[in-house]
Amino acid sequence: MWNPGYLPLGEQKVADDENAKQSKRHRGKKRTPKPDLEKTNQADADVERGSNSTAVGTAFQSDFGLESFYTRDVFVCQEDGRPHWCSTCCQYKTERAHHCRELGRCVRKMDHFCPWVGGVVSETSFKFFIQFVAYTCIFCTFALIVSAYFTAEIRRQTGGVNPHWCVCIGLSGLFAFFAAGMTLSSVQMGIFNVTTIENLNRRTAVWTLAIRVPEYLLDRLWAAESPLGANISHGERHVFAILHTLPGENPFDLGSPLKNLQQVMGYTVFDWLLPIKHSPCADHSSMESHFALGPVVTRLRQEAGLAPPPENGAAVPRSPHSGQSHREKSPSEQ
Repeated sequence: MWNPGYLPLGEQKVADDENAKQSKRHRGKKRTPKPDLEKTNQADADVERGSNSTAVGTAFQSDFGLESFYTRDVFVCQEDGRPHWCSTCCQYKTERAHHCRELGRCVRKMDHFCPWVGGVVSETSFKFFIQFVAYTCIFCTFALIVSAYFTAEIRRQTGGVNPHWCVCIGLSGLFAFFAAGMTLSSVQMGIFNVTTIENLNRRTAVWTLAIRVPEYLLDRLWAAESPLGANISHGERHVFAILHTLPGENPFDLGSPLKNLQQVMGYTVFDWLLPIKHSPCADHSSMESHFALGPVVTRLRQEAGLAPPPENGAAVPRSPHSGQSHREKSPSEQ
């Protein structure tokens, strides 16, 4: 809960907050005037065009601007190929990140804001939340059984009941039922590898993905389009294919309930039982994507003809749809 996984604020948002603080100091307890809407919209548009895409913050330094997107092989994007944009934080959002109104920040893989635990449940705390509600359910069930047993014993010996034990039975039963529901719901979402927000439209959601075109295909493409294509350095271009999943498909579903749960709970029994280590999904060091990808992305690559080249040097079969939806993006465009 102490480290919910904030995304850094954009440069425009940091400047606006600093100006608001200075205005508040000068005007005492007066309310800070609302920023000029036209100026804010113009600044947002400039940032989306890439002229003001440098972020300033303290959360995840690797998310500044667009570098953490186009240096990876796959990322969630909009129809034009750019990542989703938060107009409040003035920053591009990584996949599965959402803006939390209670905190006023974008949070990585945000699940929900829970007042019972006093914070937001996200990728860094979803595992601990499951353990919390599971152990709470076990404790309340134990308290319910013990209270019911002693109440029955007192009634058998004295013919009456203690009202305190009756209250304990009612409260323990209520919280056991509530915690059991939260545990089952959280485990179910872990099995499907979705968050509470993503689960709202899980059966109808269509994901738009930017998938990097392999270099061996770029060599063929550039050689066919321009005689100078062979002399162009691959580091100067980042070419992605903009592909769509079918309704209800989840690119982060690893194809196995156990593998999906391991992304949240960990790979050992101690990880599942003890709230010590963070979830494996909180590790974003992989250059393939911010999160582990499943068979859906593999199928999209194969259908678009973007599969890695075979080791034996055989020709790679091309999909009839390949080459129709790719879009070139360079660092200057970002």
